[in-house]
Amino acid sequence: MAKRILLTSGRVPSALELARSLARAGCYVVVADSYPTFLCQGSRAVARSYVVPPPRLQPASYELAIIDIIQREKIDLLVPASEEVLYLATFADEIKKHCAFFFTDAELLLQCHHKQNFNDMAHAMGLPVPDSTPLVKDSRVVQKLVQDDYVLKRCYSRGGQRVIFAQAGTDPQSCDVPLDGSWLIQKRIAGETLCSFSVVQKGRVMKTQLYRPSVTLGSIGVVFQSIRDERIEQWIETFVRTSAYHGFLSFDFQRTSTGEVLALECNPRITSGIHLFHPDVLAQAILNPERPLPQKAARTRAQIILGVMTALPDLWASPRLAWKTLRECLRARDVIIDWSDPGLLLYQLKCYLYFFRTCRRGRFPLSSCAMDGIEWNEEPLRIAQGNTGEIGA
Repeated sequence: MAKRILLTSGRVPSALELARSLARAGCYVVVADSYPTFLCQGSRAVARSYVVPPPRLQPASYELAIIDIIQREKIDLLVPASEEVLYLATFADEIKKHCAFFFTDAELLLQCHHKQNFNDMAHAMGLPVPDSTPLVKDSRVVQKLVQDDYVLKRCYSRGGQRVIFAQAGTDPQSCDVPLDGSWLIQKRIAGETLCSFSVVQKGRVMKTQLYRPSVTLGSIGVVFQSIRDERIEQWIETFVRTSAYHGFLSFDFQRTSTGEVLALECNPRITSGIHLFHPDVLAQAILNPERPLPQKAARTRAQIILGVMTALPDLWASPRLAWKTLRECLRARDVIIDWSDPGLLLYQLKCYLYFFRTCRRGRFPLSSCAMDGIEWNEEPLRIAQGNTGEIGA
């Protein structure tokens, strides 16, 4: 019998990638989102779609809606596609009564999501990370770090947001950020930024995809290139084994000129590396942890073409960047357009029009729509008691 899968955050391209891969593996795919118009609604890979309350604004109503869908659709496995995983984890015990789910416990998710806690955790494992400490007043460690170039980051943030680069000797108080520990100061590491995305089953890496954002607009990558680096893969293997993580896990790394790799931060969710997975490998890594994965080559390049289009004004102002972007786009596969799933060709435009209207009403940037209502911005979480993390497919 086909497995019945519920995906959440159906607006994001990673949910579409999951839906297509799981449907190709014979699953019955249901998708939910708090936007009334979202990307996965237009895909033939999706059997049913539901609109639910936004978890950030209405967590209790969100919980009731998700449980109702699970019961109504007789779901076997719940798979989160974005940061809503932090909210789902708060009622993991209730979900467990009805179906399995593909994420770890709330406490570990929060520890990975908090940039300083993650840094401390990796350091305790003996894994290389930059020197980092909470930004507080009159700290000796802070005074030591400002002697070199440094970076200020909000402890809870995403997508390169709220990052300040400062030169050596600059007083952090002049950067207009609070000195209450909600930000961290980190030694700036020169080198190349690389990223990873892994599918993890109870402390075991099923598959990791490393990639380089070959075209970045603002702080968001829109074209991605597959790479290999054994040191990064070993770093991830150690972290996963030691933490006993389960679910989707992503990292940002800095590779120095000498080849040393240091982990800058962790995202306990899907990132753009999912678009470089072969769909058969992705589905089997989630569904069948005891079986060997299919020997299918990863995709070499991927792009989000509408992400490029929304930045056309900036590209016209920089001909050199425009030519580089054009070359990369011509070589990369678009993550939305698939001729076996033609409905998305036009439906994605409907979704983007809804994004534009939502941004205009809310007066926030277009890039924030992907996380609107599903991001976690330090609201108190009701962590489920007794959740042991014995969860999964």
